[in-house]
Amino acid sequence: MGLAPGRIYAGSPYRVGAHFEDDTDTDVDPTTITFTLLSPTGVETAYVYGTDSNVVKVSTGDYYAEVTPTEGGRWRFAWLSTGTNKAIRFEGDFLVRESLFNGYTSTWPRDDYV
Repeated sequence: MGLAPGRIYAGSPYRVGAHFEDDTDTDVDPTTITFTLLSPTGVETAYVYGTDSNVVKVSTGDYYAEVTPTEGGRWRFAWLSTGTNKAIRFEGDFLVRESLFNGYTSTWPRDDYV
């Protein structure tokens, strides 16, 4: 049995995609691309395309960052690019579920396990 669609568990890799295009809807590769991830406890980590191996170019204008959330809760992210007609910033979030098998020792049922 596979995981239910859309569920992300702590300790599992997750890909956050990004698409960049200019004012004429043409796919572009920005001069710089930075992916910033904010954990539910406020830890911020930035990854830069070309420097960090987890930010990957798929094709012109299409990228993803592969991250492994370490805790349950709402994670926030931001993509920031620079360059002529390529300066873009967009943000989003995703919810990570804590696994009962990652060393959690509370009793069942857990109120936050929805």
